[in-house]
Amino acid sequence: MTISVGFTTAEIREFVHEYQLLPHGTKGAWLAERGLSYDMVRRWRSTVFEGDLDRGLVPRESRAMAVPQDKRTAFEKERAQERAAQEAEV
Repeated sequence: MTISVGFTTAEIREFVHEYQLLPHGTKGAWLAERGLSYDMVRRWRSTVFEGDLDRGLVPRESRAMAVPQDKRTAFEKERAQERAAQEAEV
């Protein structure tokens, strides 16, 4: 199951992780290159970080439960470091 026609859950997850690591000011061009809208990626981010992407569940909009943007970015940077360490190990 997928939350967007034409994209698998793995592709959506990778788009979100890649988007989170982009510096401010480069995200609009990145979206345009891939033919994605900001609203689509916003929904995907919510699903990846607070919902259940594998089951296609998008969370309700709730500020009390939302993960702040800076924590998401920190998570993605840590994830990128872990991936680099794993690739270097292999």
